[in-house]
Amino acid sequence: MADVPTPTPDAAAVEAVSGAAVEVGGGGEPPSATAAPTVPAGDGGREGHARIGPYTLGRTLGTGSTCKVKRAVNETTGEVVAIKIISKELLRKKPSLRRKIQREIAVMKMMRSHPNVIDFYELYETDGHLLLVVEYCPHGELFDRLITRGFFPPDEALDIFQQVIHGLKYCHKRLICHRDIKPENLLLAPDNVVKLVDFGLATMAVGNLLETACGSAHYASPEIISGESYDGYLSDVWSCGVLLFALLTGSLPFDDDNFSRLLAKVQAARFTLPSSIPNEVRSLLLGMLTADPRSRFSLEDVMAHPWFTSRRPRLSACYDVPDPFMSAESAANSLPVLNPNPVYLGHLRALGWGESSVLKRKLAASEHSLERECYRTFEKHYEQQEDKRRVRRDVAVLESQLSDVALAPPPAAPSCG
Repeated sequence: MADVPTPTPDAAAVEAVSGAAVEVGGGGEPPSATAAPTVPAGDGGREGHARIGPYTLGRTLGTGSTCKVKRAVNETTGEVVAIKIISKELLRKKPSLRRKIQREIAVMKMMRSHPNVIDFYELYETDGHLLLVVEYCPHGELFDRLITRGFFPPDEALDIFQQVIHGLKYCHKRLICHRDIKPENLLLAPDNVVKLVDFGLATMAVGNLLETACGSAHYASPEIISGESYDGYLSDVWSCGVLLFALLTGSLPFDDDNFSRLLAKVQAARFTLPSSIPNEVRSLLLGMLTADPRSRFSLEDVMAHPWFTSRRPRLSACYDVPDPFMSAESAANSLPVLNPNPVYLGHLRALGWGESSVLKRKLAASEHSLERECYRTFEKHYEQQEDKRRVRRDVAVLESQLSDVALAPPPAAPSCG
């Protein structure tokens, strides 16, 4: 995973968290939160640990060139989260990284509560840092599990693959192409639930071909390697084909010590299927790893393949819930947006929907549009976060009131004399 590196030993409380912090959110004045180097244990925090809002920071999960990731605990609810800490100075020096982070935040706010997509909770900002609060996956990267195991038996590989495909389907319905599917960008939650993470290279594609070459050479599609315009959705399918090959064999279909030869192998889709791969999977791999994207399996083809459907997905109860995005009901209930929130407009711009003046016209039009659907998705995200903050405040007030109530002594037992 590009921004969440290999776990490292714990370090002292992150020096970045200092000064006043505010939560970056929807309209109106953002709620304030205190960030201090240490928090007294009696204040709901843990002695010697930094605090951001309700979160007490713990050990470092990883440190990379662009960020530090720390484990944290919500002291109000007890929930464990991961906090990705990014230097603002680094963002100022690298405009491309700033755009990447802006896009990643916007994309993650488009994703709401799918079991196979990492949950984004909140965003805080200090004078020197951005802090992204996301779901914590205690079992780390699928990459590390694959290295330890060597490969997965077909039934386990199918379980993992089904989860990845359903998570990707959810992204694609929201017009999001991930563009960096690989084991390093798949985290493991309890019960071996797989989570798609790292949307820094993700982009929104609406009926247009993409041009930016990105991703890992081992997992990138031939058209990306060749520098051609490409269909982001079909390129994601190719990457999932490479992933499935790796799950079943513990190796990569395209690999070479010489980088030029590696690229040539990818461009020609030149690989060998080991005899250990079951016959029922071979046609699926060949359909996904087809050099010509016009002949390649679509995501729908993958999900209709006999091997994919040979077993009902373990999380099928979650997948069967209707998705409201761009549904007939959603369109019917969508009213024009006459005074759009500038924060939501900023997210739409980060996703490439155009300038504010164009967006305002489309949002205010009588007919429903993808722009308005995305706007309403951001709106719901912030409403849900405000509901959670309100619950936290109510719980804190209740606990404060209860702490001041003296417990009355029990009534005396009646005398028998």
